[in-house]
Amino acid sequence: MSKARNIGLNYTQGEFINFLDSDDKWDYEAFEHIFRFFEKYNNIDFVAGRIKFFENEEGYHPLDYKFYETRVVNLSKEYNCIQLSTSSSFFRKSLLEGKYFEEGVYFCEDARFVNNILLYNPIMGLVKESIYYYRRRSDLTSAINNQNKNLEYYFGTTNLVLKFLMNSSKVLYNEIVPFIQFLICYDLFFRIQSHAYDFLDNKNYKKYIFIIKELLSQIDDKYILEQKILSNKYKIFILSKKYNTDLRYNIKLINNSLNYSKYTLINLKEHKNFIIWKRFKITKKKLNIEAIDNLYLQREAYYYFFKIGNKTFFPKYKENSKYDFYTMFGLVEKGRIISFEIPLEVNDDPQILYFYFSYLNVATEIFISFDSFYNITNIAKHHYISKSFFIRYINNRFTIYNSKPKLENKLEKILLLFFVLIKFMLIIFKT
Repeated sequence: MSKARNIGLNYTQGEFINFLDSDDKWDYEAFEHIFRFFEKYNNIDFVAGRIKFFENEEGYHPLDYKFYETRVVNLSKEYNCIQLSTSSSFFRKSLLEGKYFEEGVYFCEDARFVNNILLYNPIMGLVKESIYYYRRRSDLTSAINNQNKNLEYYFGTTNLVLKFLMNSSKVLYNEIVPFIQFLICYDLFFRIQSHAYDFLDNKNYKKYIFIIKELLSQIDDKYILEQKILSNKYKIFILSKKYNTDLRYNIKLINNSLNYSKYTLINLKEHKNFIIWKRFKITKKKLNIEAIDNLYLQREAYYYFFKIGNKTFFPKYKENSKYDFYTMFGLVEKGRIISFEIPLEVNDDPQILYFYFSYLNVATEIFISFDSFYNITNIAKHHYISKSFFIRYINNRFTIYNSKPKLENKLEKILLLFFVLIKFMLIIFKT
């Protein structure tokens, strides 16, 4: 029989309760904003603030997207606004009467506690102005940093938190309600991207895979596809594991977008994530462009190419283990680099560079920019200069000109004037 741990309400005197972690802190104005919210909404018993990391990591929690404004949230409708933390939450004392933390839950006891309450009343407040500072330890000694080395994370948490919430929902509603499905899928993402095989022995590894697949089988596809922090390659991979088949064959190209079912995975015109641009450089009379192919499709079904006028240039593909796609199931796909070497002609006419992606023999133009490249040199405000050529970014495409010192000097003077004006305006505003 499981045991419950009293949360010590007998020792409290205030109307509102927060479980502050000893490593963390609240912003100095946070309590005032929380209190005003409780005063404004006297029917709300549970309020959450934003989580911002400090010390070894900066930035906000991955679920911060729900704090686009201060408001009351009904999780029955906004099921993606899941809450996992008690330390970043405030409760009316009356709400906590008879509530306990479950003993023996080593990881995610907060998630179990909070969502067991929300299952009975899925209404909570979100206060954008209140910030909870969560310490990410530099010495990596926190429990969350080392959870992958603890059997409780693999088997205790999946049973006492994930399955518990699933079963509690079924008891109350005869189904796993959407926000619980969304929460479990969020947790599974971190599990699937980890390397469980590095820690678990063969017997426990097989047992763990069975548990993950069992949990996945109870999650509707939409709650996988609608995860905001989950990359498209993971979404398709997870669905493939759920159905024990390679669902990449089910992806269609429709209106310049890669779609699975009714969901758009990648809008090719936005060119985000599926290609990671790295190198852009002119050596002698050749333009060298290099990128990481981050697309998770059947590789025989797609390819890339550039066009200049009536000439087409195809890349060389080279495997690179640095970009291998690993999950808890091991190596999924070898990483690869795309390398273009494009000869440039010296003539008076500008040369426009067009980039295409072809999937199932249907080609779509993709727009890239200088800003897409890492560590690019010789670039200044949308033009790139080499000894023989200079390149401008016009109408979302690279236009290549023969090197003309007068024009280059003119562009440099315009750019210099631009920066001088900015500096002058900054001085004016400061004074």
